[in-house]
Amino acid sequence: MRHWFSDLRAFQRDPLRFVVENGNAADGPLLPLALGPRKVFLVIDPELVKPITKAEEADLDKGRFVH
Repeated sequence: MRHWFSDLRAFQRDPLRFVVENGNAADGPLLPLALGPRKVFLVIDPELVKPITKAEEADLDKGRFVH
């Protein structure tokens, strides 16, 4: 089992590199990230980006920072 914060140091060091490298290595449409106790996902599939960003908060819980 991965630690809650196992991806945090790499993300803080170079966020763009972290996203690009993990996105290129991913084998699915969503990649779970270990950045803390809450679930965070990197959206890999470009077809999912627009529906996710345009979805209403009632339809998709985007997290407390989106409110």
